[in-house]
Amino acid sequence: MPTGITTLHTNHIFRFRFKILLFLTCLGLLSCQGNDNFVGQTDNIITFMQAGVDIELEPNIILESITVFDVKQIQISFIAFSGPPAKIEKIYFNWSSGETYSFRFQTETQVYWQKATAPIKSQKGRLELGIPFLSPNSNFNKNQKTPVILLQKTRSQLSVQITNGMIAPSTYHLKIKLPNKIPIIAKGQFTAPYQKWHDYYPIQIKSSVPNGYIVANLQIKPTMENDERDWNTSQQIFFQTKTINELHSSISIEEAHLPTNVSGRLLTHLQPNTLTLPGHIETFLTQKRVDNSSPVSFQTIYIRNNLSATIPVLVSAMVQDRNTEKPIIFLSPPSGVRSQKHQSFSVINLEPLTTNAVSLPLYVDPDLTPKSGNYQRKVQLQLWGVETIIDQALFPLKIILPNRLSTLVTVLATIWGILVLSYLIANWEKLIEKFSNKNLILISFFGAIIFGFVNLPSTFLISISNFLLGPFSFLLTAFLNEILYFTLLVALLTIVPQTGTVILVSSVRFLLNGILLGAMSPIVLINVFVSVTGLEIGFWLAGKDLTSRLNCLILAIFFGFSDALSAWVDFQIGITFYRLFYADWYIWLMVGVGGFSYTFIGVLLGSQLGRHLQKVVN
Repeated sequence: MPTGITTLHTNHIFRFRFKILLFLTCLGLLSCQGNDNFVGQTDNIITFMQAGVDIELEPNIILESITVFDVKQIQISFIAFSGPPAKIEKIYFNWSSGETYSFRFQTETQVYWQKATAPIKSQKGRLELGIPFLSPNSNFNKNQKTPVILLQKTRSQLSVQITNGMIAPSTYHLKIKLPNKIPIIAKGQFTAPYQKWHDYYPIQIKSSVPNGYIVANLQIKPTMENDERDWNTSQQIFFQTKTINELHSSISIEEAHLPTNVSGRLLTHLQPNTLTLPGHIETFLTQKRVDNSSPVSFQTIYIRNNLSATIPVLVSAMVQDRNTEKPIIFLSPPSGVRSQKHQSFSVINLEPLTTNAVSLPLYVDPDLTPKSGNYQRKVQLQLWGVETIIDQALFPLKIILPNRLSTLVTVLATIWGILVLSYLIANWEKLIEKFSNKNLILISFFGAIIFGFVNLPSTFLISISNFLLGPFSFLLTAFLNEILYFTLLVALLTIVPQTGTVILVSSVRFLLNGILLGAMSPIVLINVFVSVTGLEIGFWLAGKDLTSRLNCLILAIFFGFSDALSAWVDFQIGITFYRLFYADWYIWLMVGVGGFSYTFIGVLLGSQLGRHLQKVVN
């Protein structure tokens, strides 16, 4: 009995472990799938045309392909790109009225999905009116419940669009009636189904007309004989006339978010009110250059309308110097999309009693030498048709550019590290032959002691010090990394005062640190070479006789400057490779205190310890 129970229990455990192993294997296989499963959302503008769609793509997204699926998720169209896609791409397929289609946008690393519903095809056609432009809502004229504001004694414009139905060829006759004005007449011909005709007409309503309607009557007639399918329709816009003073306190700028995408969604993973531009290294590695004709980002401006009426306004924005208020030229839009005042602008109809959002692009011209710094965004609000500023607001803007000095320092440090490594490999045997076996044992012994008393404790202490002191944790960890390290190093140099001692003991420390703690990387190796070079030069300049107090003082000064330089180079390498950002005062605090002061103290203590140890050795 006991044997049988044990067997069953063992089988049960085996099956349970097998199921767990199988489950983990499945998870591993799923995790090994490509990036195709990483799904994001996008906000491309999809417009249904007669034979497919026009897609206005978001800027700065390099697509590999676009796939269209119907409501049953069956692929109905596909387009692949061998290079960067155009701003507006055409995809051809037969769509059905009212059906929802899924669009799959494939990049090198991500997949974006977007859905769009096809409009209802009209056999007759459609007439749309707008002031000063057409409303994005195609049912605006039918559902208009609040008036559109027109300024008294100010010229505005009426936007008209006619969309033909399924009958072609056909002719159209349009008549627009204005209060106390001669009607506007327009005639023309359609040669294809769903063909569009669009035009603008200047209008000016007399101040004696406080409100009224603009009425448009349209007739579309087939040109084929014996075809009696004439179509008549009409649309109207309800308006009110106001003065500028009546509107001045009714609309205001509330906020301007930056950075956002073109649809106004705030990019929360980026620093607010900040633009980080790519540097030379990033541009070279990714082969992406800032194009001054494409926006680098967007700002979304929120405008409040407190009137129960639709108000056409012009929103503009420019980047200024905070002191002189002059426009920043390298942040101005290209000449083709800006005003003479270096502004980007947009016209929007403010919906009544709501906060409206409008996105304006920001451009950068890399040929005009962009400069990092703090600037201001000046946002202005005007009523359509007049130059009077109704409201304006200032918002901060910070431009961050990769530090060119850090890039240069990193390149020089890397070249120097390669040269030093090549020299050591070529002359390693000669370096070892300079030392006796006794001194080599002492150097190895001190290297192990430095690793055990400096590297190991600092590895565990750094987490605690970061928790307690945050960015000032170096004040605590530097006691080990600087004072104790240089105490032991100078004690060794007192006993073994030979050129190359620093190189050998640093090599032992680096190998132990890399093998036992895994802290071995090309960047760490570059830092070691920079530090070792400075220390060897300082030791040579100070003189090898460290029994002299004057020589010890000189060595403390040289080692202090050498370690400060090494700490500064370490900062520049971190800024370049890891895109870290530090305040200047923090860099100089760490270089001055952690680099020079603690090293100076460690050298003086090491000289005292070295003299006592030398007596023991002798």
